Amino acid sequence: MDRNELEQFKTPEKTNLSTVLGGRWFNELGSVMVISTAKSGILQGQYNSKVGDASSWYILQGTYDKDGTENSGTIAWAVTYNNDISGNSQSTCSWSGQWQILNGEPVIYTTWLLTSQTDKGDNWKSTRTNKDYFCRHFPKDPKIYSILASRFPN
Repeated sequence: MDRNELEQFKTPEKTNLSTVLGGRWFNELGSVMVISTAKSGILQGQYNSKVGDASSWYILQGTYDKDGTENSGTIAWAVTYNNDISGNSQSTCSWSGQWQILNGEPVIYTTWLLTSQTDKGDNWKSTRTNKDYFCRHFPKDPKIYSILASRFPN
């Protein structure tokens, strides 16, 4: 998916739970997700990670609280790192958190779990955890911005 394809996903102007979440999101490390939502609470899309050995786009599937308030709600999704470009990485990441409207802008705060396949003796080191913050704009860090700009030129 190139920048022109991403342009079809505009940030919605009205505060409707299914539309406020749809579109393009960037995390603090420069990863990009593009999601579409259904009024039923289902979301789907694609995720492009800028960290680790991941490359190109991966399928994203999840859900959100369709009965959340006008300014916040819960959200969760998962990505299995398996695509035609990189093959199967034998790992899946899941994000769980909440979206909020802060200063008029939607943001998503999550905690993630990345689980990789290991031998049975190494199960103790199969899962990593951390947090991500997603917003509608390119991150302001110049290093991250330059990576994103090279991937999605004007």
